[in-house]
Amino acid sequence: MKFKAKFGGSATPAIMKVIEDEVRVGAMPNGRTAPIEEVDLKQAYIRAVCRFADLGLIAKSEFYFCARLHVRLRPRHSTNIFEERGIPHIAIRQG
Repeated sequence: MKFKAKFGGSATPAIMKVIEDEVRVGAMPNGRTAPIEEVDLKQAYIRAVCRFADLGLIAKSEFYFCARLHVRLRPRHSTNIFEERGIPHIAIRQG
């Protein structure tokens, strides 16, 4: 299981310590279990990436960018991020 911080990156050691402490004491949620619902988070991820990076400034730089794609995103997702802002780029994928 992978835990993330609210900024989107991996959980910090401090966050992991809190989680480990709760697991160690046997903390369990009270009440009924919630239904599991499958959702597509790609659009939310793309919006978060766009907020995180100053894409306006990147577009003004007039550099040519190479974007390494996240393994769960299709090439068109990152391409759209750049194309919509007129950022010259090439998308590569590993794995």
